[in-house]
Amino acid sequence: MRTYNRKGRIGYDFSFKGKRVRKLTQAGTETEALMEGAKALLQLEEDEKVKTGDVRPEFTWGEAVVRYVKEKQREGKLSLVHDLIKLNWLERQVPNLRNLPLTAINRHWVDANVREPLRDIDRKPKTINSYIQVFGHILSLAATEWETEGGVTWLETAPKFKLEKIPKDQRKRVRYLTHAEASRLLAELPPHLEAMARMSVATGLRMSNVTHMKWEWIDLSRQMLIVPGDVTKGRLPIPVPLSVDALEVIRQQRFQHNVWVFPFKGQPIKQCSGRAWINAKNRAGIENFHWHDWRHTFASWHIQSGTTLVELQELGGWEDPAMVRKYAHLSVDHLRGCVENSNLSMAVNN
Repeated sequence: MRTYNRKGRIGYDFSFKGKRVRKLTQAGTETEALMEGAKALLQLEEDEKVKTGDVRPEFTWGEAVVRYVKEKQREGKLSLVHDLIKLNWLERQVPNLRNLPLTAINRHWVDANVREPLRDIDRKPKTINSYIQVFGHILSLAATEWETEGGVTWLETAPKFKLEKIPKDQRKRVRYLTHAEASRLLAELPPHLEAMARMSVATGLRMSNVTHMKWEWIDLSRQMLIVPGDVTKGRLPIPVPLSVDALEVIRQQRFQHNVWVFPFKGQPIKQCSGRAWINAKNRAGIENFHWHDWRHTFASWHIQSGTTLVELQELGGWEDPAMVRKYAHLSVDHLRGCVENSNLSMAVNN
């Protein structure tokens, strides 16, 4: 390595892998210029090791989040908005988080920065787990799928995080309203929320499929609604036969917008469970009821009215039969034919 002088400025000059590297510096002496050139040479050597896979570069949490969000946007992940809420909360919780190396995130770090803060604000175990799982998923992708040019993953291994134990009474939460409770709540909701709530309990559709429902999904001649697979949780189309109640809601929504069935100020509403929802529940005296529980209410009313589990699975678009079994206890009519099989009188007579 040598130095050179051009119009009073000192530069360094060296060769690396057959290529000449020549740059003027702001150095005041040749020694300072040589030190700057040595740093440049060292950086080139490190970059070369990364390209050939001889060394793993240090990635930051900010870089991982940017890549994760871009990938999930391309994939059309429906729950990405919920992930962003959790990620934004963590950024507010931890100063300068974006510059934190991924290798610094371990079990102790997650306990101190995620688990304990959420416990301090009385978040339930299931909620705490949902936060931890998002962070764990990002680190897992960094250790298994994301690679450098040299073919090495962003992380050598991903830490495994311990999840909160969920009390038995919270593992299978099925909260639904009686018809009387539903009528009280609907009467308190503002018109735009009332319409979406009526559609939710009439069809069992998830919130995003109601808030972003389009007129092109609806075929009134067949009294049918088909939710496209690119916006459903299971990535499969959901055909929904429309009941009298659902058809009435749709007729009332006509001419409000040429694209969206349930517009609010010309656009789909982002969240149904805001202040207006909370205030309406308080006025109606309804507790421990989330918007998603309209889906539970839909399923519970069907089972109580004689709809079979197989029929309910198709109506609600559940992929896994196990998901509808949690409603089985609401009806025992299918057991009436065998309930007498254990009678003592039968044994005596035989």
